[in-house]
Amino acid sequence: MKRTLVTLILAMALPFNVHGAWISVTSTIQTIKIYSTTDTILVTLDHPGTVVSECSNTLSFAIDGTLPVDRRKQMLSALLMTKAAGNSITLTYSDSGNCVPWDADANAYRGLVRIIF
Repeated sequence: MKRTLVTLILAMALPFNVHGAWISVTSTIQTIKIYSTTDTILVTLDHPGTVVSECSNTLSFAIDGTLPVDRRKQMLSALLMTKAAGNSITLTYSDSGNCVPWDADANAYRGLVRIIF
């Protein structure tokens, strides 16, 4: 009984990811759209990446307008530099959830969690 209790406590203490895994896509940037009304930045690549079933848009990615301004500026800067140079970029997003809302659609775009350039 004591051994079972210790095992249960240890299992509960182990970290786990309830949001799934991160997936990445590497491609060149097709378009960058910046919206002042929502502070959201949309990015479309030449390769659309893996579909996230919870997010309704399967073509574009979003930098959420609710992120801190400095973080959005850093991510936008990376996108613009990469687009101007014509280089490939790697966008990382969650394989489940983490969708960015747009108008009435609460789960529109795949939200970016990391950019590698």
